[in-house]
Amino acid sequence: MAAARGRLVELGQGAGRLLHRRELARARERLALAEAAAELARQRADRAADRERGGRVWRQATTLLSAYRDRYGFTDPERALGPEPRRADVVQRQAWLDARQATERVHAKQRMSREQRLDRRERAHGDQPPTRPARSDRTRWPSTEERERRGRERKAG
Repeated sequence: MAAARGRLVELGQGAGRLLHRRELARARERLALAEAAAELARQRADRAADRERGGRVWRQATTLLSAYRDRYGFTDPERALGPEPRRADVVQRQAWLDARQATERVHAKQRMSREQRLDRRERAHGDQPPTRPARSDRTRWPSTEERERRGRERKAG
């Protein structure tokens, strides 16, 4: 990019600059291409960093969840954490809270990633109708506890 910028400056100066119109136009095109390539590289690096952070959050949640299930012998396949432990068992309750917070961070990261993808898609296809309601119309995702309660209510009939 620096070479393209230098050539552009070189062609724009001097007595014979009118003779270099084609070269000047080519140099401008090369500079524009170099700048576009640099911007694309920055965007790809940012996305890679976001994926790495998301992977780290997911690995941490998996580790905490597995450790909790192993330590307390919880094997229910439908409810990863099970019910909230009694207040008397402080250590187990803290482990449960840590694992729950980690899984909620993963869910939040997934929601944010999904929204960003939808936003990018809508910007790219601005002439098409939106794929989701406006921000003010959105409802929040139910929490883990709300989903579990709804599941119990459905089973109870």
